[in-house]
Amino acid sequence: MKILIVGPGNVGKELASQARVSGHEISFFGRGDNKCEFRGRAAKCDVVCITIPTMGRGEEEIFFTTESREEGKPVVLSAKAAMAYRFDEIVSHLPHMSISTIVGGASGMLHLITMPSIGLFKIVGIVNGTINFLLSRVAEGVPWEQALEEAVKKQLTEGGSGLEEVFRREIRDTVLKAACIVNLARLFPESMVTPDEFTCQKLGKKEILRLFEARQYRLVVRIVRQTRAQTPFIPHLFHLWREGWSIIGEFEKPNPEEFPHGVPKDEQNMLAVWNHAGRSEFCGIGAGARPTAAMMLREAEQQFFARQMY
Repeated sequence: MKILIVGPGNVGKELASQARVSGHEISFFGRGDNKCEFRGRAAKCDVVCITIPTMGRGEEEIFFTTESREEGKPVVLSAKAAMAYRFDEIVSHLPHMSISTIVGGASGMLHLITMPSIGLFKIVGIVNGTINFLLSRVAEGVPWEQALEEAVKKQLTEGGSGLEEVFRREIRDTVLKAACIVNLARLFPESMVTPDEFTCQKLGKKEILRLFEARQYRLVVRIVRQTRAQTPFIPHLFHLWREGWSIIGEFEKPNPEEFPHGVPKDEQNMLAVWNHAGRSEFCGIGAGARPTAAMMLREAEQQFFARQMY
């Protein structure tokens, strides 16, 4: 199988390493390469894996996806901006795309998100592996400085970033994921949600250190059908009220009724869905270059073999 990797960063390099071990042929298209040459490069491969970081409003993701699909190539995508900001432009390509690493990675939670939403009334999840890793390690008694160093070594976050910058970036990532979840679940079939619609609070270092000191908080995303809007005076980390749904992100002590099997540890993600059939839950690793690359390779192989069968 010939794989074209767009954006050879940490995930792209790890993907290339794993793919070569499996006997696949790899080529790279850098973000600085001439985009006029991309379609010709895509025509020579079997699968396009887009590993560029999530930036802007998904312009690059849309470009590489559209150009790949024009050449009839399946796409494996890991960035989130297009799903969060321009879902209406990318939705037609979804039957020929694999996007598990956008939300939840190898946890499999994407299957829950895209299930028919008949009777759906609640979604609760921990969907940021980096913040979950930091909070759970500190809860185990590890100093936050050591936990942050461990996160860098595991490639859960970039080296050289201060604590506030890491939380700012990862909270932003969580807002993007919340928008992706809402759009993929088709909660609003006639429109989409974008991250700009959320009201967000900013955390300072003192507030982050208080979270660490408490040793019991997690960043929980809760999407609940409600009859009326929650008061805007409740200081949620981020929130959005729209068409009978409350979409909230908050640092809180997880409710045992919502997490009956315990809270996921380290870089694991968890998502639970309540609908007419009851409660369903998926949990698994959701962050890090190695597991992300492994999931992308698995999806690339599935896309390739599916095309071979037809």
